[in-house]
Amino acid sequence: MAFRSDSFGSDSSNPESPEPQREAVRILIISSYAGIRETVLSLYQKEFAEVDDWADVQPAANYPGELVTILVRYRNRQEGDRSSGR
Repeated sequence: MAFRSDSFGSDSSNPESPEPQREAVRILIISSYAGIRETVLSLYQKEFAEVDDWADVQPAANYPGELVTILVRYRNRQEGDRSSGR
């Protein structure tokens, strides 16, 4: 699966993407600060994402005492994709 290079964007909170042929794929890391840092650096070493591509670390609302960061990538929709996997 190929992701587009514009991995992080301001429309990540907007479920109505202006480009219907693209789909946002959100990757979350929920952990302690040390856990997030270690994972982000490991993914960088594997050339998965640049360190600066990840959003600022924030408190994780549904996980007391933990933090969260997010990476948004975009994929081109394929014919036959469903909008919901439920």
